[in-house]
Amino acid sequence: MAKRPKSDRREVKTYTTEEALGILDLKEIPIEDLLPLLPEDEKVENIKNRLSKSLNQYLKKVIDLKEELEGHATGAEELRGKNNLQKHDHISVSIKRRCDLSGKPILDKQFYAFGCGHIYLRTAVQNKLLRHGPAESEFRTAF
Repeated sequence: MAKRPKSDRREVKTYTTEEALGILDLKEIPIEDLLPLLPEDEKVENIKNRLSKSLNQYLKKVIDLKEELEGHATGAEELRGKNNLQKHDHISVSIKRRCDLSGKPILDKQFYAFGCGHIYLRTAVQNKLLRHGPAESEFRTAF
């Protein structure tokens, strides 16, 4: 027999095992939500099949979440490895190179160089964002 702690005893309508299992069949309610509604002297034998089914569903959920977490951990490790490799990469830029947005020379100005080969003057990027992005004040803090 399952007993509730005295602090958990409150006026709650109790159901017969058949009524509770009928509610369980009608709706997707976990059996643990119905346990407090069963009579205090209810024997586990009467509901052990449902308890077993509920525990197996939880076990499957735990296994699925564990597999998902392992997949995320593997992905995160791959990203860390790629990031570490890129820390040691460098990009060579020709003195004659021009900004891909404005066409202006980049020689004596701040610029962004990307691994794909694109190079943008910082001011060209800011101007482009200000024309097509949110309010100017939001970008001043980012640059």
